[in-house]
Amino acid sequence: MWNAISKVMYRILTVLVAIPVTRAVSRMVTLAWRAARPQNPQHNAWRHDTRIIDAITWSMIVGAGRATRRLVTTKASAELWRAVIGTEPPPVASKRAKMGAE
Repeated sequence: MWNAISKVMYRILTVLVAIPVTRAVSRMVTLAWRAARPQNPQHNAWRHDTRIIDAITWSMIVGAGRATRRLVTTKASAELWRAVIGTEPPPVASKRAKMGAE
């Protein structure tokens, strides 16, 4: 029973950590876009009037931001769990692992 409770607690902790991390990474993506292209951030790369180089640049920046957000959230949640609880965080199967098991 503790195992199920600890998994739920860890998921809640991860969500609480993800909120400020997501905001910070979103801001960094906007700043990276403005550094790469001085225009406003490209909000819709699928529009027909968007240049291909802008769409590719935007997708690379957003992809790097998403990977960074996931990595920082995962690592920070695990470190916070260890600091507060004093044990290793419960194992949480990733979506890829669940898909491979089916």
